[in-house]
Amino acid sequence: MGIKAPVPKIKAPPMQIPVPNSPPKKAPPQPKAPIRTEVPPKEDPSLKNKEFPFNVAFPLKGPAQVYGGHREGRLINATELIEPAADQAKTFVIDAETKSLGNPNLRKTFGTFYTVDFIKKFADFIYPIFKTTIRVNDISRRTGGVIMYYNRNHKKWEEQHSWHRVGLDADIEYHDAKGREFSTEQKWFMFKSIGVSPLVNEIMIVEKDRRAVCEFIKKSNDLDEKTKMVIKKLYVEAGHERHFHINFNCTYNEACAQGETDIMPAQYEKNCAACMAHIRPGASCDSSR
Repeated sequence: MGIKAPVPKIKAPPMQIPVPNSPPKKAPPQPKAPIRTEVPPKEDPSLKNKEFPFNVAFPLKGPAQVYGGHREGRLINATELIEPAADQAKTFVIDAETKSLGNPNLRKTFGTFYTVDFIKKFADFIYPIFKTTIRVNDISRRTGGVIMYYNRNHKKWEEQHSWHRVGLDADIEYHDAKGREFSTEQKWFMFKSIGVSPLVNEIMIVEKDRRAVCEFIKKSNDLDEKTKMVIKKLYVEAGHERHFHINFNCTYNEACAQGETDIMPAQYEKNCAACMAHIRPGASCDSSR
C-alpha cells in the first residue's frame, strides 16, 4: 500500500496596514468644481426603460479573492479600477483622494473582479442616460483590511471605514464630475437599476435620502415588485450624506473558487460561510430601521 504525500499547508499572507511614521505628502492640488444644485443635462426618457445589464461572465476557475467576512476580512489577488483611457468615453472618474496621488500605497481603487466589472458596466449604463460622468470614491486597498487615513487636525492616523475591507464595497458620489447634484428621481433610478441585481446586497444611504426616495416612489406610483425588492436593500447608515454605498454579495467564485489560492483546503468551508453570511433584514417605505 502506497503512502500518500502530505498536502502542504500554505498560510494566507498577514494583513498589512500601511501606517507610516510620518504624515503622508499632500497630493498635488486637484481642481474641484463647486458643488451646484442644478441637475445634469436633460436626459433621454426613452433610455429609462432599459434595464441595467448586471449579469457578468463568471470565470469557471481561478484564485479566490475574498478572505474572511465583510468587516473583518481582507482582499487577495485584487483587481484595480482604472479610469477610461483618453480615447474612450469618460463614463466615470475616480476621486483624487481615493487614488491617493501623494501615496500610491494608500490607493483605495481595488476590488474583486465582479465589483470592478459592475462599476464599469454601471458607469457605461448611466452615461448615455444622464449624459454625465459619475464619480467613484473608495473601494478597498490592494490587500484589503482596515483603511487608514491621516487626520491632519488630530495629527494622527485613524481608521476611515468600518466596511471596504474585502473589495465588496464601493462609494458612488451624489454629484457628477462637474459637481452637479443628482435629483431624487435620478438617485432612485440609480438605486433601482442596480438594486435588482442579485450581486447587490445593500445600498447604504442616510435617512433623509431614504425618505425622499420613498416620497418620490409614492407620488410616481412606482410600486411594482422590483421596487419592493430594491427598497428592502436600502439600508440607513450614517456617513453617507454625499454618496451612496454599494455592498456586494459574496459570490461562490470570490470566496470559494478551488483554483490557485493561498487559502488552505480546510478553510474553504469556513471562509465561504463568513463571506456569504452578511445579510441584514430588509424593510419597506412604511417602516423604519
